[in-house]
Amino acid sequence: MAAVEELPSSAEMASEAFGQHDTSTSGLVGSKDELIQPAQDTSDKRAATIQLMTGHQAAAGAGASQDQDTALELTPEQDAAAAECANGFINLYEHAYLNRAVQLVARTCEEQGIPEAAVAQKLRAKGLVLSQLQARAAEVAHGIAECNTDESWRLISDDGKLRLMYRHETGSSIHSFKGSCLLPAPIEQPLSMAREFDLVNTWNSYITNSVVLRTFCDVDLLVYASVWFPWPFAERDVLIAAVADDQLKEQGVVAVSFASPIETPADVELPDGADQHVRVYFTSGSCMTMQPVAPGAAPAAATTSSSWWGSSYSTAGNSSSSDGNTQQTQVVVVANIETSMAYVPEAIIQFVLRVFAPFMYSAVVKVLTSTFGNPSEALPKRVAEHHKLYDQMRQRCQDYLDGHPD
Repeated sequence: MAAVEELPSSAEMASEAFGQHDTSTSGLVGSKDELIQPAQDTSDKRAATIQLMTGHQAAAGAGASQDQDTALELTPEQDAAAAECANGFINLYEHAYLNRAVQLVARTCEEQGIPEAAVAQKLRAKGLVLSQLQARAAEVAHGIAECNTDESWRLISDDGKLRLMYRHETGSSIHSFKGSCLLPAPIEQPLSMAREFDLVNTWNSYITNSVVLRTFCDVDLLVYASVWFPWPFAERDVLIAAVADDQLKEQGVVAVSFASPIETPADVELPDGADQHVRVYFTSGSCMTMQPVAPGAAPAAATTSSSWWGSSYSTAGNSSSSDGNTQQTQVVVVANIETSMAYVPEAIIQFVLRVFAPFMYSAVVKVLTSTFGNPSEALPKRVAEHHKLYDQMRQRCQDYLDGHPD
């Protein structure tokens, strides 16, 4: 394996980039209160109860009455069917089959003639809110659709390794970024880089802090990150509720849908200094899809020298091709970002597209081509600790490539 070239520091890249652009601070002050609506008070500790900034919030709110402990007249057989369905739902959800879990409820209620509220109450007793998990499943579908089409997106760059796109509607406070690439590693490795979120700041120098605030199950997390920005801009931070859904059989991908809570849950303590940062929010349709690719199925990209807005560095050793014997992963990421600022300077948009995204890609490839070969590194150690999840995902991907997805 070729040695991986040391990447330039984030400060070096940003300094070169911003040296050529206006970094005026006009319009940097905005009010978070303009964007945040208070969430319903809840004492639940599960991620499913967190109100997210998604397009399916109204639907979740409208169906919230199904989760309340209202008296239902059920036969013993119906009550048993509702309990069995709730247990099946939890098993599927905790094994990254959220879409199937939601379908199970719909199918069971129709076949057994029981109201959905009966299953919802069984789930509520176990700390899950069905209406909100249904909304999150809808968000997964929305995210996969966003990842699958380039319609309405503007191509920014494509060097044969990393394809970057941007979308913004005039007058909208949401800025959308899309990146796609072929990674030289099986799916469990890039998945672990996202799942073991507290280690992100050890391999991405732009991330000044990465914290897992809650782990509700192996594939459902609430996390916090702060991101370094060059002067004169303040650091940004974000809260992210992320859930993974294996849709290899249905859509040919494993999807990770992510969105920000409307407000910080009352019982969640943010890291010190979080109140000094500018909060941004991931909104509806934000998603990462990962598709297994057979070894050697995609042509290797030639080694090139990339120039991103004045920041030039060689990508030698960072080739996104595999060695011909290793599974690969096609990754698409869509990030729909709403900021609390009334105006977003063009320099920030360019920073994300021309500096942060290419640096992130190179950092990911560096980890995949070097760190995973050293079992003493923190990330491989963590993967070994959580091997059940990653072994399961590895087998599912192999089954998918063999033509018989579970």
